[in-house]
Amino acid sequence: MIMRIWICILFFSCGTFIFGQDYKAYKEMFRQDTARVERIFRDMQTEDSSTAGMKEALKELEKGYDGLLNKYYQTLITSIEKEEDIKTLRESQRSWIKFRDSEKKLVSALAMQEYEKSGGGTIWSIVKLSADTEITKRRLIDLFSLLMIGDLIGDD
Repeated sequence: MIMRIWICILFFSCGTFIFGQDYKAYKEMFRQDTARVERIFRDMQTEDSSTAGMKEALKELEKGYDGLLNKYYQTLITSIEKEEDIKTLRESQRSWIKFRDSEKKLVSALAMQEYEKSGGGTIWSIVKLSADTEITKRRLIDLFSLLMIGDLIGDD
């Protein structure tokens, strides 16, 4: 058991050494990309903390995550060697888009339900936009994780 723990520690702490520079470069690029998008969001919040300002900032945050999602999706496609595996990724992404749309519809319905129960209020539009943004952010992280798996396995 202790040996397994040490192997895991060695694997993850030395991943760059073992698997090459792509792994480290992708991680840094992802960190910088997400930090940039989140910095824009924070700046917008600081500039206008009204409900309208929050809504605009959240819309911009989701748009930023969506742009990164597309960037890392394309990076993942170019890293896949077999056409069959690219087809599987495309099918997965199409399925996710259907899931995303259904999930956003559900979030909207639940937010409206709570809006009506509580007698209104502007907070529910922010709750809905936050949930929508999280859906996109989760997929971005999932795609990046797939890219990391491919990079780790693909290096010789």
